[in-house]
Amino acid sequence: MSAVILHLIAAILFLAAALFAISLGQAFENGNDKGSGHLAVITLVFLALGFTLQVIA
Repeated sequence: MSAVILHLIAAILFLAAALFAISLGQAFENGNDKGSGHLAVITLVFLALGFTLQVIA
């Protein structure tokens, strides 16, 4: 049961990382790349946490 919960949390993290990556792409597309480093770091952190949870589960 706890493995299922960890997989669900990881899936939510992957979804959040995808949304941040989309907004990062839109920021570059619009030429508004100010603060995009923060979006990139958040995206990488969410991906790292998601992969870590997948390995643990």
